[in-house]
Amino acid sequence: MPRLIILMALSLAACGGSLKYTIDDNTIASTSSEERAAINTARDEQNRVQDELRSAEQQLKTAENDLDLAENEYKTAKLAKDSAKLGREAAAQSGDLNRKNKAEREYTAADKQKDAADAKIDWLSRRRKWAKANVEMAEAQVDAVKAKIELEKAKLCQQKNIRPSEKFNVLEYEQQQNEKQQKYNDARRELDSKRGDVDDKERRYQSAQQAADAAKQAAAQP
Repeated sequence: MPRLIILMALSLAACGGSLKYTIDDNTIASTSSEERAAINTARDEQNRVQDELRSAEQQLKTAENDLDLAENEYKTAKLAKDSAKLGREAAAQSGDLNRKNKAEREYTAADKQKDAADAKIDWLSRRRKWAKANVEMAEAQVDAVKAKIELEKAKLCQQKNIRPSEKFNVLEYEQQQNEKQQKYNDARRELDSKRGDVDDKERRYQSAQQAADAAKQAAAQP
C-alpha cells in the first residue's frame, strides 16, 4: 500500500474515533456554559492533541522519505565500491606503485562510504519505527481525550439528572476513559523504549560517516 494512503488511513482512523459510549451534544444543550466548562476545557485539549497527531504524521512521512533517499545513497555507494575495487585490481597489475597506493586509498574511501551508507539506513529504519510508534501514541492520546470529553458529558448529565439513554450509567464512561488512558500510557512507554535505540544508531552512523570523510580526504591526496 502506498505510504501516502497509509498516512491518510491513519488520519481518518484518528478522526473517526473508537468510542463505544458517547452522548449527543443536543442532550446537554439546555445546560449553561459554566456547567459545560469541564467539557470545553477537554475540547481545547482535544484540539491540541489533534495538532500533535498531525505533526506526528508529518514526522513519519519525513522519516519515510529520508529512508528512501538513504537506500538510494547506499546503492550509489555500493556501485562506487565495486568500481573502486576494479580500479584497485587494475592498478595492482600495472606495476605502478604510486597508482597502486592511490587506488588502494580510493577503495578504502569507497568501502568506508558504503559502511556509512549502511549505518545510515540502519539509523533511519529505527527512526521510522519510532515515528510510527509516535503516530500510534498520538492516536491513542486523541482517543483518551475524546473519552474524557464523553465522561465529562456523562458527569454533567448525572448532575443535572439527564438520562441520555435508558441504560445510561456514568460508570461505563469512567471505565471507557480509564481504558483509553491506559492504552495511551502503554503507547507512550513503547515510544520511550525506542528512543534510546534510535539515538544509538544515529551515533554509530555519525561515527561511520566521520571515518568515511577522513578516508575520502586521504584518497584525495596526491
